[in-house]
Amino acid sequence: MHPIRAVPEPRRPHGRIHLAGGDSAPMGIGGAEGAVETGANAARNVAAASAAGRH
Repeated sequence: MHPIRAVPEPRRPHGRIHLAGGDSAPMGIGGAEGAVETGANAARNVAAASAAGRH
């Protein structure tokens, strides 16, 4: 089992820090597709938090 499946914590934002990368992807672990997916998701989360005045 991939460690990220056992410990999903790295996928969650930690304060103002939003992690992204192929190794933290729920699908496409370790690949470019997973990295793009998590990067886009992190960008959406940062934009939403910024618009809401949380960052």
